[in-house]
Amino acid sequence: MPPPAAPRPVPGPIAPGVFQIEIPVPFRLGHVNLYLIDTGEGFILVDTGVATAEAFERLKEGLNQLGIAFGDLASVVITRRM
Repeated sequence: MPPPAAPRPVPGPIAPGVFQIEIPVPFRLGHVNLYLIDTGEGFILVDTGVATAEAFERLKEGLNQLGIAFGDLASVVITRRM
């Protein structure tokens, strides 16, 4: 199996008020994308990745780079169960 693709070093906007963070996953796909939607009253986090320490660290790093704290998250939407 080839090594997983490295996550993008910097999360960023993909549309006005919408941000993307790549999160590593421990299987062939290599990563999944999480999205943050700015509602003006907080952020909606769409997906969370898998429950690994590496994924959680990348989520924390991505939020920090975007200037978003966990307390800024108003909702979390899960689109799949892994």
